[in-house]
Amino acid sequence: MLHILRLLLPLAWVTALTLACDEDAQEENTPSATAASTPNVAHYSNEWLKVELDYPAHWIPISGHELGGQDGKFADPQGEADGYFTVSALGGQDTWTLDEAAEQQASHKLKPFGDKPTVTVLNLPAGEARLISPDPSSHDLRMAEVLIRYPVPVNEGAISQPGLIIPVYYFFVLYGDVGSIQTLAETVRLSAS
Repeated sequence: MLHILRLLLPLAWVTALTLACDEDAQEENTPSATAASTPNVAHYSNEWLKVELDYPAHWIPISGHELGGQDGKFADPQGEADGYFTVSALGGQDTWTLDEAAEQQASHKLKPFGDKPTVTVLNLPAGEARLISPDPSSHDLRMAEVLIRYPVPVNEGAISQPGLIIPVYYFFVLYGDVGSIQTLAETVRLSAS
């Protein structure tokens, strides 16, 4: 009898370990375990610019960059070189195409993207976009820009008053560091109202 128990005891341990491993594998496939393994993100919403996007949750608002009463710039606490974004809008003319707006930004006289920036077509969930990247030979330039045409211009149809000019914005602008901007742009959602 003792001989049989010696044979059955290891078999019982192997069976118990196998069942425990199966339960752990099933728990890893549950939605809560999957959600816990995704990167920690925060949600940004700006009603004035009609935009929402997601960004790394550890980034902090940078004071002095408020738009429409809301924070408009967030950065990694270690500094902008580790990641940041700023939101804005571009007026221009209602007849401008996305390419014309991107060319206007890329060729600005202050050369924020260097002498030979590149303009790339992006197909984002928010729509067709243009990514302006800095001149590769300008290693000190780290800012990039994404332009997306609003589905409905911001402030279109607003009532002007004498002495008050209410600009109409046709393009949403996302500025960010070259390492983060495309990931941020993938999360942009523009409101039509």
